[in-house]
Amino acid sequence: MQDNDMNSSFSTLVLLTLKELRLERNMHQGVLAQAAGKTPNAWSKIESGQSSLTIDGMIGACSAMQIRPSDVMNIVERLVTVFNHYGVFFHTVPIGENEDDLLPMILAYYSSNGYQALKNRPNERVSISTIGNPFITPTIPTIVRYCCEPNYREWMDNQPSITKMIPSELVS
Repeated sequence: MQDNDMNSSFSTLVLLTLKELRLERNMHQGVLAQAAGKTPNAWSKIESGQSSLTIDGMIGACSAMQIRPSDVMNIVERLVTVFNHYGVFFHTVPIGENEDDLLPMILAYYSSNGYQALKNRPNERVSISTIGNPFITPTIPTIVRYCCEPNYREWMDNQPSITKMIPSELVS
């Protein structure tokens, strides 16, 4: 455990898991929103932690991605263990928006230059889906490292933007 203990909620991990799985499948928010009976704008607010996710919404999202809700919860359970190692404590009761230390880091990860550069190169990014897979060498998912390792986060944030990585003659 590290000195910089953080607080978060299980809801935040469910949101992280659903978003990460959606992005890995290259699915638009609107697909999950429709399956959950929400508008794309409402689903965007759910993914960003501005609105609450109901169990019905989670099941609808899982249905759209063709995964079992138990698989999502299995990933969440494994993420808890990994994040606990870094000193993140998960509350079983709702916590205030300003008390969730993990959610802002998750949102920053998805807008970071490093994530933008890696999102189209999935083999260079460690997925949360690999946690606990007995056939893969245990590694820390990229998003966990971003949220919990300041040096890694700084490195990811200082990656060149994707447009800087593409030769200018290809961008037009």
